[in-house]
Amino acid sequence: CDPDFELIYVQTLLREDTEAPQLSISVDSPGANENTNCQGFVNFEISAFDNCGSTVVTHNSPYAGAFNDPSGFYPVGNYEIEITAVDGCGNVRTEAVSFSVTDVRRPVAVCKYGIGINMKPDGMVTLGAAILDIGSRDNCTPKDNLIFEIQRLDTNGEPVGPRGAELVFDCSHIGEQRVRLFVIDESGNESYCETRVLVEDNSE
Repeated sequence: CDPDFELIYVQTLLREDTEAPQLSISVDSPGANENTNCQGFVNFEISAFDNCGSTVVTHNSPYAGAFNDPSGFYPVGNYEIEITAVDGCGNVRTEAVSFSVTDVRRPVAVCKYGIGINMKPDGMVTLGAAILDIGSRDNCTPKDNLIFEIQRLDTNGEPVGPRGAELVFDCSHIGEQRVRLFVIDESGNESYCETRVLVEDNSE
């Protein structure tokens, strides 16, 4: 037994990281009123935390401006975007974020100013709301899909009776009548313009 003999052991401890990164995600979708292309800018704020070094964040959005940030202009619709974080040890966390982009801009209502209609022999005449339109438009809804409604106004400009796709005039309405044309898009946004209708009886 050699008293000067010394045996040294080197012990290596391996610590395995199996914990996926933590993701913090917030999304702000204000609505499609940013431009006339029926799009809205959706802003994401993403933070990734991990105990195994840096993380790489990716997503599957086709509307983003960068591979690690899904923020961008999105058309009107409902979305579910997957955001993935991978740490330096290969651990993966994926979270799905759902949001909607809605049309919040009102249509532009444009009326014909002044229109004349003639009473029929039965003492009544029907005026369709769309006849009063002369260029109404919307940023999202095609012109053919806009809804038009008409409503009669009194001499003070206050609504009289219900509004609808058409308005019936009778002999009590002979003369100039004030009316309001409503324009409604597919998302329920609406605006209106006002004009005058000259109801005449030329039967005599």
